[in-house]
Amino acid sequence: MKIDQFIDEFNRLEPKDKAAYIANLQKKAGNGDRTALFLTGYLQFPPDWEVMKKAISAGDPELYYAYICARTVDFGISPAKDREIHQLCYRGRKMNYAPILNRLAITYLCGIGCKQNVKLAKKYFTQAAELGMELAQENLDYLTSHNDPEVWANIPTAFCDNNPSVAGILSPLPFLS
Repeated sequence: MKIDQFIDEFNRLEPKDKAAYIANLQKKAGNGDRTALFLTGYLQFPPDWEVMKKAISAGDPELYYAYICARTVDFGISPAKDREIHQLCYRGRKMNYAPILNRLAITYLCGIGCKQNVKLAKKYFTQAAELGMELAQENLDYLTSHNDPEVWANIPTAFCDNNPSVAGILSPLPFLS
């Protein structure tokens, strides 16, 4: 089951059943289940980022991407002011996981935590598309067909407003789309 499915399942539970669900996750985490460990950190309020970091330390690209999404969207981290998101994506590129590469491309395209670099954005959209991610191909097609410097001067607004696929990436809880 993917991270977002666990979260959906948790959100459908009655409040009285949530404590038992978390206890079950903690038991699984104690037995080495990295997904359960990640979720025990994620489902706390406020989230326990250290527990989540411990869960992603084994190098699971799906969990790593979920961590990036959580840091980007869920709890109000401002990527425009914080290099952390770009650095997470940049380190994660070595996992060769399409959603991470696509997110890295967006950081370069929009200048999120780094200097804007359209050439590197194209490179990472291309890599993600070559791994079969349709969204990355849509982003690459959009980027290629809108090669107007005036448009890029208004990034991220122009790109995100005119491209539904990228707007979807920046919307809440994209997780593993």
